[in-house]
Amino acid sequence: MLDLLPYLILALVAMLASFATFFSGFGLGTLLLPVFALFFEIEIAILATALVHFTTGIFKFLLTMKSIDFSIWKDSGTKVINLSLSSENYGWPKFL
Repeated sequence: MLDLLPYLILALVAMLASFATFFSGFGLGTLLLPVFALFFEIEIAILATALVHFTTGIFKFLLTMKSIDFSIWKDSGTKVINLSLSSENYGWPKFL
């Protein structure tokens, strides 16, 4: 049982941080990365934080999918994507 305690702590922190940041929209990495870094090497901690970000994003999308107005996406989202892809990195420094 004591072998599972760190994983239970990490799961609890991830759940609480995901819930807390659901409404604010930011802060998940700020809360999770230091906790993961206590238990894992930094590379694994970054990967674990990214995986939690990814799954939380999918979960948020599924929770709010019914209230999304996809006509806005069709109207302006595709235009924004097309313009961003055709802008030839306007405004970015040449060395990037």
